[in-house]
Amino acid sequence: MTFSITVELLRGVYASGSSERREDTEWPPSPARLFCALVAAAAGDDECEPALGWLEAQAPPCILASPATAVEVSVQREGYPPLNDGPVGDSAYGRFPARKAGALQRWRHVSPQAPVVRYEWTADPAEQVVSKLAELVDAVPYLGRSTCPVQLRIEQLPGTEIGDERVVPEHLVRWEPGGLGDRVTLGVPRSGYLRDLNEAFDDGRRAHEVVRRQLSYGVERPVPTVESSAHDDDLIVLTFDNRRIGSTEVMSATRALLKALESHLDGGPLVLRGATADQERPRQQALLLGLPQVGFPHSSGLIAGLAVALPRDIAPADRRAILRAIVEVDKSGLNAGRMGRFEFSSELSGLRSLDPTRWTGPARTWVSATPMSADRFVRLERPAEARAEVERACTHAGLPLPESVEVSQRPIAEGAENVAPHQRRRRPDDRPTPSFHARITFAGAVRGPVVLGNLRRYGLGLFAPESD
Repeated sequence: MTFSITVELLRGVYASGSSERREDTEWPPSPARLFCALVAAAAGDDECEPALGWLEAQAPPCILASPATAVEVSVQREGYPPLNDGPVGDSAYGRFPARKAGALQRWRHVSPQAPVVRYEWTADPAEQVVSKLAELVDAVPYLGRSTCPVQLRIEQLPGTEIGDERVVPEHLVRWEPGGLGDRVTLGVPRSGYLRDLNEAFDDGRRAHEVVRRQLSYGVERPVPTVESSAHDDDLIVLTFDNRRIGSTEVMSATRALLKALESHLDGGPLVLRGATADQERPRQQALLLGLPQVGFPHSSGLIAGLAVALPRDIAPADRRAILRAIVEVDKSGLNAGRMGRFEFSSELSGLRSLDPTRWTGPARTWVSATPMSADRFVRLERPAEARAEVERACTHAGLPLPESVEVSQRPIAEGAENVAPHQRRRRPDDRPTPSFHARITFAGAVRGPVVLGNLRRYGLGLFAPESD
């Protein structure tokens, strides 16, 4: 629901300015100025305070108004008028204010291409709130200076989303809080603003003396920069048919999957099976993942399916070959040695852990769902070494350096488990390196999958987005 207040400039001009700089005119008119006009229209009516309090508590509105490039600014008036904020009392100024009006004063006005300004909130106010605000809207005679008469009206647009081009009238642009381009700083209501305005009125102070929140507006919606890992975010998921395994068995399952894929490919491309000493190693390899149920209250940590993440730069022929092999494994099942045989389901699962978007974000903060295995023998009692290992792993995965890293020998995410050293070996004679859990936060949003460490090819070091 979009709730909006539309201001029509009846003379086609708008003028405002503080007592310190009367030659300045803001554009577009600030939300705080509109709020002050509604407070003045209430004239101390206590029955209007709940409606004004509701408006004060809303997030800053978007503003639809003419762009700054379509606004003409000119001197509207100049003269030597008495100042309202001058000394008042039994003095020459108090009895004859026109004699000591001060320096020459100038008032500027703007003439926008379209004499309409609309303030939009994404909100659904109660009927009594709308009713009271409608009364105040009808009672507002001007906005800014008294020489700028206006007519206000309220609109409610069910089903219309902010940012939809259909709701932007001709000759208007959308000024977004925090937006880019044609930036301007405007005052907006804040918590307690209504109370402070009432107290200022009782004390004989003016509205501009009350502290208001300052916010940058711009005519373009800010587009967040999203970094991506080196692997596709379109994971290929194989769902177990009525079976679950523990997270500690992830390498047994992914190694069996790798063996099955290679059997259908006669070894397969290097991006899948890896390179020998005399071959050029691909920059990134396919990742075989187990998808555990973690990160939510009462998560079991069990794995209900496997997934394959292919590098973004994989050759088209290699991609086609691996996809064909995955189809064959999906149809024929998977023999996993002592773990028995896995059959895969062709039906869609409702489990959140099997939804590819569960592992791709984007998000700023990521937490390990399976422990990350270090590339070297780091000493976990020295957190700086573990943090440096995480940063090195992020670089290897094509990710930006994290802003902060938290390392723990115990699981951080709900349902996550540790994996014993003997379950983290590719070959019987391997000497496993230390493993640990981590929470990493990037400066901006990152799109996954985020998989780190020297055993990430087999599903260890899989991270899940954590809500900010």
